[in-house]
Amino acid sequence: VWPRCPRNPPFGARSRRGWWTRNCPVWRFRLRQLEWVAGRGHDWPARLLARFGQLQLLIDAFRRIGELPDRVQADVRATLGLATDKTVVIAQGERIADTWLVLGQSVDEEDRLWVRRVWLHGQQSGRRALLLDYSHGGRRFDLSIVTGTALAMTLAFYPGAAPLRAIITDTPQLAPNARITPVSTLDAALADLAAAVSANPWQWPQSLLISDGVPVPTTAGWRLRTGAGQQLPLHLPDEAAWPLVAESGGSPITVFGEWNGETLRPLSASFGEALVWREKVDAT
Repeated sequence: VWPRCPRNPPFGARSRRGWWTRNCPVWRFRLRQLEWVAGRGHDWPARLLARFGQLQLLIDAFRRIGELPDRVQADVRATLGLATDKTVVIAQGERIADTWLVLGQSVDEEDRLWVRRVWLHGQQSGRRALLLDYSHGGRRFDLSIVTGTALAMTLAFYPGAAPLRAIITDTPQLAPNARITPVSTLDAALADLAAAVSANPWQWPQSLLISDGVPVPTTAGWRLRTGAGQQLPLHLPDEAAWPLVAESGGSPITVFGEWNGETLRPLSASFGEALVWREKVDAT
């Protein structure tokens, strides 16, 4: 029996858009990913089984939550929608004062619940941070956070084995001359990803930054090709891909996006220190 979920859901209301997603919103992303994997690609049964394995791992962790370290307990509770209260995070959470580069942001909707993810990079600390905002019924988010800007501010991090989600604790100050685009090869990005998933296997999507990528069309869809010849599948519609290609001019660019375990959803692209492309986010 899951926290905040009544014991017996109404019969016939168990579809992805039915009872479970309305009453247990934490499952939305995971159930949507199961639907996306099913039937796609020749190896979809194995990939779908791996996704179910993650859910089973969560079930097992919750059943034995008292035996887990405190930080892992916090991750399990957060995954189940029982995140630490904001006032506790502000009072007791790890604090980092830094100049934070807004790497990218995404907005998704499910059953009139809008979720915005804002990804930050601490330019002195090197830390990655995630701001989560929710809005019911429409896109009503703070417009002061803009992709590509650098903000001097202090963040308080939620507890966890690999703390990522954070809260702004003071008034952000624009730092227009402080932008420094991080650098990362695909191999380094994947190594960081592996460490993050090992610490918290339920945090999805994860972020990826690749400094030498070129978006290219293939018969199997868009790919990000690195200077070493490696390729990552992209979740990118043509109407967004071609402007990105035009901005790159065929030269390597720094691409930041969200990795869902299958594809990379580009959120921004930079050439040198200049932001040249970003996913359009209508926040109102």
